[in-house]
Amino acid sequence: MALLTNKHKLQLAKAYSDLITSGDVYLYVGGITPWTTEASPPSSTDKDGEDIDIWDGMVFCKKVTNKSLVIPRYDYTTGTKYQEYSHDVDLDGLKFYVYSNYGSAHNIWKCISNNSSTAKSGSNEPSLSNIGSSYKTNLQYVDKNLGNATADDGYIWKHMATLTTSEMDTFATTTADTVGGWLPISSSNVVNANKEQATPGEIYHLAIKSPYSFETDSTWSGVLDRVVKIHGDGTDFEGIVKKISSGNYYIDIVNKGSNYFNADKVEINGSFTHPTLNVPWINILTPIISPIRGHAYDVVEELYASRLMISVDLTETETSFMKQNQFRQVGLIYQPYAFTSGFDNYTVTYGDALGTKFTGGYGTPLYKFTINGFASGHTFGGNSLATNIADLKSEAAQTNDFTVTQKNGSTEIAKGKIVEVDNASSATDIYVTFDIGYGNTTYSTTASVGAENLTGHYLVIDNGSGESGSLTYSAVSVPTIKRYTGSILYKANIPPITRQSGSSQKIRLVLEF
Repeated sequence: MALLTNKHKLQLAKAYSDLITSGDVYLYVGGITPWTTEASPPSSTDKDGEDIDIWDGMVFCKKVTNKSLVIPRYDYTTGTKYQEYSHDVDLDGLKFYVYSNYGSAHNIWKCISNNSSTAKSGSNEPSLSNIGSSYKTNLQYVDKNLGNATADDGYIWKHMATLTTSEMDTFATTTADTVGGWLPISSSNVVNANKEQATPGEIYHLAIKSPYSFETDSTWSGVLDRVVKIHGDGTDFEGIVKKISSGNYYIDIVNKGSNYFNADKVEINGSFTHPTLNVPWINILTPIISPIRGHAYDVVEELYASRLMISVDLTETETSFMKQNQFRQVGLIYQPYAFTSGFDNYTVTYGDALGTKFTGGYGTPLYKFTINGFASGHTFGGNSLATNIADLKSEAAQTNDFTVTQKNGSTEIAKGKIVEVDNASSATDIYVTFDIGYGNTTYSTTASVGAENLTGHYLVIDNGSGESGSLTYSAVSVPTIKRYTGSILYKANIPPITRQSGSSQKIRLVLEF
């Protein structure tokens, strides 16, 4: 059966990262209308009609700049059995590495040996500070817990990468987050010549084969402190049979050798056969072959980093983004077009939308109307414009959305919904998303504000629960992003997130390939 490998997925993730580097990918936010069941939004589909609905409800876009390859997060935890590295095991999805913040550092360690233990019982967390200078030079940052068994657990860890505090703040999530726990990883996280010291075909560990055990004296007492050699296509491996005080036996690596891609014999104390069991040593011990270019040569590939996270901050004062409402949709869009006065609707030639690519850092498909009057017959709070706007803002913050119809006399121009009402610093603005038709920027009216039956251009609003009115306006600000352009690459329906005074959001999306 054919298989697209994790290396293939990694190349796709890298290509997507390059696409974001081009500056043409934007996070979109939308969906102000409540779901039928808010806690369980409907699943996204690939229907064209759903893309149209997303555009109709879109309220804001922001260019994506922060992205990183990520791996599942496994925090070092006492009492956990970790999977030791093996060239004969598909490690994807297994806990064969850990994240440790020992000493306030952010390090990732690969489990070289779990000492055949049933659980991670030790409290000695792997740490660079545990490693002497000779280990840094000769053992390439290997942390061994091989002292007294009452204090150490026999685990051996290989240092893979160090993450920066900035990377952790931007991309790391915990297992308590709804998206699960993730850690950023990149080739730049390799430190202190880990990559440069990686050697193809090294052997860091010899694993025990069932039914044999490192805990059985009868297997090992006769060869304690004897030299171990490996025969195959590599050279210079040397180990010694050792025993943890009050604990297991193990093979202490003196020289990891090099260029071992196949090993067919194990020699201990000058013999290929166990002295009493009459069994070839290769049937008792398995030399574990390193990744082809050596451990920590390519941490991204070795840790199966085939997912890409994008991280976007939505601050309280985000320009062009609503400050009081809820949103329920997020996603990514590629190369939307700029809204221009020459193409204020979906004008096309030969099927292609006319216009130019949007290049701003943020943008919106919303119209902004500056209200200058409420016609008689409205149901809002008072006689003054400020009072009515304040009441409209309060009502718009409730559950029911206000529908908006832009009219020219009795002719309907466009229909949509109020996204936000802004009355800060004496403003009288409402922001509108149109899903039927395109807004008109004309705002002259031949009727007085107090007239109930307006002519000219005006807005009719209604929330379906008894609050309604006709509004005149003195200015229109057009969108900066043109609806129905670009390509929606990723979309997600989510439970409502509330925008309000003092709030900000960090949106993280993890893309799997």
